[in-house]
Amino acid sequence: MTLFQQQADFVRNYRREITKKAEKIQPIADSLCSQGILSSAERIKIQAAGSTQEGMMELLRSLERGGTSAKSKLYLLLQLHEPALLREIEHARFAEDHMAEIIQKVGQVEPIADALLSQGLVNGEEHCRICTGGTTKQKMRELYRSLETGGTSGKTALYWLLLRHEPDLIMVLDATVPLRRRNGTDVPPGTNELVSTFKQLLLHGEE
Repeated sequence: MTLFQQQADFVRNYRREITKKAEKIQPIADSLCSQGILSSAERIKIQAAGSTQEGMMELLRSLERGGTSAKSKLYLLLQLHEPALLREIEHARFAEDHMAEIIQKVGQVEPIADALLSQGLVNGEEHCRICTGGTTKQKMRELYRSLETGGTSGKTALYWLLLRHEPDLIMVLDATVPLRRRNGTDVPPGTNELVSTFKQLLLHGEE
């Protein structure tokens, strides 16, 4: 699979999150228009949308005729204008891609479940099922099931909670498939650097 195809697949697979959370629609549309990927009429239609979500939906519809190349261009513009959103999606993707290893190796499920409950990412009933799920592996499977309907937000939060409670595990997994090599880009910083920084902050806070 080529880099262009990987970037286009990223846009296709995370269309829902991009539509819901992207905010810089106008500069993206302007750039696509200047590159001849969108027509002036399409850009005006995007401008006239009633909300940013509707504008992004219209933009994505307009890109369908451009195929892989157009979606790859959108990915690069999201990288430029919406780096935080791409990082959020990449972190959620990390939690998805490494689900099997995380379920097998996480040792602290309850504090993660507690934090997800406090953030409103699981409800009380789901929290109860997680914490009474039997073995640690069973609890983590239940935790993942509870996050399935929440889009990327829950899995992004899980990533950061794993970074806090299981930093060595995240470092090992990141060494296996470094995030900075995903899609051939440098969108998110390497997790190993995040782990090291996080450990330093924890140590500093304990002094």
